[in-house]
Amino acid sequence: MNRITKIVKTFETIAKPHKNMEKQNEIMELLKEFNPKHIEGMGIVLSNITKGTRKNLKVVVSHFDLVNTFEKGFEEGRTLEFTEDGVVNGALDNTITNAVLINELLKNGLPENTIILFSDGEETGMWGMRRFIMNMEEHMQRMFFINLDVTNDNWEYMTSIEYDKPNKEISKMIDNNITAGFTTDRFADDMSPVISAGGDGFSYCLPTKEYCHTYHSNTTIEHLLEYEKGLTYLVQKLDIQNKEPDGSVYVNSKIA
Repeated sequence: MNRITKIVKTFETIAKPHKNMEKQNEIMELLKEFNPKHIEGMGIVLSNITKGTRKNLKVVVSHFDLVNTFEKGFEEGRTLEFTEDGVVNGALDNTITNAVLINELLKNGLPENTIILFSDGEETGMWGMRRFIMNMEEHMQRMFFINLDVTNDNWEYMTSIEYDKPNKEISKMIDNNITAGFTTDRFADDMSPVISAGGDGFSYCLPTKEYCHTYHSNTTIEHLLEYEKGLTYLVQKLDIQNKEPDGSVYVNSKIA
């Protein structure tokens, strides 16, 4: 089974409404080897933290869709459509990053000192992330967040890095390993409460066209494959131990 087929199969498996915990249950079943926990008002959490560690913790976030249009469409069995020229149309925000992240974990595992959060409520006030921060407040200063989302920015690049508090060394590592555009323009997303709480991190986004909360939203197979490849680097290899932001603006291979 090739990479795109795996992503599509996972997408279709989890493209369910939220009522009666259908989507959450599907995700927990797929990831049961990692002992996922559903926390009401927060989402699904997976963690692999070394007991007593003083290292910084990597938190990878991918929010659930709560858009009514998509939930109705999923009930009708509507998921992704592919055109002959390699365009992928469908409800990409944010089930597509859920699917890519699930496949990443199943293929390569959950690294040490890493937390995965499938957050609730991103579109309705980011309350899942807010609760996570409240529960983990004592650990915030050693956490580094990688938020997965889609964006209508940086279409000329395969992926998009969106941030408020850049770290020069981490940005260099990303630029050396991922085909990404860097921008300080960021939609309100689950990184917003992180930044408000004094946390560090960025949003790793799949560039898309058209409005994200419709079935007209689209990307390409090429973008999707590069996004998947980049996520493997971010989850498995990105070193976030030197995570303090330095205030520099990073713009693709140069510091502004």
